[in-house]
Amino acid sequence: MGMAADIRFMLYLAAVLQVLAAGAALLLIPISGRRLSWIVLCVGLGLQAWRRMYAVTSNATIVEATTALAVSVLLLAGVLGIRGVFLSLKHTTHQLQRERDRSGSFLNRVGAAIVTLDVTGRVLEANEATCEILVLPREDVIGRDWFGSFVSDEARPQVFASFKRLMADPEGSDEYVEYGLQATDGEERRVVWHRKVLRGEDGRTCGVRSAGIDLTERVRLEQELAFRSLLLDQTTDAVLVFRYDGTIVYANDTACAQRGYESEGLLGINVRTLIPPADIEMFEIHMQTLRHGGSAVFESEAVCPTGIIRPIEAHLAPVSVGDADYVVDVSRDITERRAAESTVRRLAYSDHLTDLPNRALLCDRAAVAFARARRMDEQLALLFIDFDDLKAVNDTLGHAAGDDILQTVATRLRDASRAEDTVARIGGDEFVILARIGAEEDAAEFAARLAVDLKQPYDVLGRRVHASASVGVAIYPEQGESLDALMLAADAAMYAVKSDALSAVPFSRRAPKNRDSVG
Repeated sequence: MGMAADIRFMLYLAAVLQVLAAGAALLLIPISGRRLSWIVLCVGLGLQAWRRMYAVTSNATIVEATTALAVSVLLLAGVLGIRGVFLSLKHTTHQLQRERDRSGSFLNRVGAAIVTLDVTGRVLEANEATCEILVLPREDVIGRDWFGSFVSDEARPQVFASFKRLMADPEGSDEYVEYGLQATDGEERRVVWHRKVLRGEDGRTCGVRSAGIDLTERVRLEQELAFRSLLLDQTTDAVLVFRYDGTIVYANDTACAQRGYESEGLLGINVRTLIPPADIEMFEIHMQTLRHGGSAVFESEAVCPTGIIRPIEAHLAPVSVGDADYVVDVSRDITERRAAESTVRRLAYSDHLTDLPNRALLCDRAAVAFARARRMDEQLALLFIDFDDLKAVNDTLGHAAGDDILQTVATRLRDASRAEDTVARIGGDEFVILARIGAEEDAAEFAARLAVDLKQPYDVLGRRVHASASVGVAIYPEQGESLDALMLAADAAMYAVKSDALSAVPFSRRAPKNRDSVG
């Protein structure tokens, strides 16, 4: 009797436990939302409980009763465990939903991409900026596996591994990550994310919210700027970019080297410190032109820290980047050009043998001198000098000796004249001096002194050569108001001197003893 009673009790208890398990399963329906699955389980548990009750009236062994009781206990424990899991998930979902409800409207207003993931990486929430990056509507983003669906293939393993480490760490802190997202239009978007771990009221991790900034355009711009900077560093032109207050924000390697600075050494300094003080006023005039949208070409000198100055030609142009206005200065060293121009000028305006001004430069200087004389009511003297014995020297000693004498004549004429006078060679043995005078007598005395200087012996090829020159004078404006008229008058006076072997002065009257104005 005792054994049978124990068997019946165990079977009754097993049946009760299975009924309780069925009831617990019914309570899972509103939590899980899977109604049919739990109804089927409840029916199965009910049938199992009825079977245990039926076994009470039949013969059952102690082993069968013990097994039935153990199975019932395990069924009840399993159903209660499943219920606990669903309750935890429901609590987590509730927490995330509350968080989404509180910040949902804000997330769509901010410029950053905001995405919320659960602990498995499934998308719970995504704002409009996120959907724009992915080029997908919101309904096609929510519920998707974030890492499997949107993270680029190259970055996926590393990014997902770091996410799993963050979720597994009970004390996981916020972190920054950067990786590419594969948009549906085929373009990879580069985004930097700030991950914030989400925790429930019990402190357990329930997900992560990431705020991302799309760096695609910035990265592309940086790459483009780096490429342009590389090109600018290879050019021989110096490139500066500065604000209108003069602060330099960019300088290529050529600009730094041109002014004696290390690479990037010009950044932050004022461009006006690189301009000679004498050119600052003209620079400010050009800056006004730039402020009105024009461009300018500016010739100046590049000032180096050591004080060395080299000539440059700067092309200035205004540019706008967003709301900021800048000036681009592209300049080049024109030292060689200036030297070439000087050579050209020297060849065009000077005599190749004596290095004196030629007829072309004499015309230019005469025009300036005539304009000044008219304005100041002054007199000028044009002295026409003809070397008398050059042909005899060439015939007896050769043309090299004649060239030596002409160079000596040029030196003596320069030494006898003032710095403001123009001494020019206009022909084989013909020279002209254009000088400012105070009176006609001063010109006569100057001509007489020149004739004496030119009669001094010449040392040529180791020989002492004696020669002379004839000097004729014409006065501006009395004898002509143009260079041609004065040269005709002076030439006539010079021939008069040649024909008068007894006179060494160009006028019929005696030259004065003193010459205060010219000498």
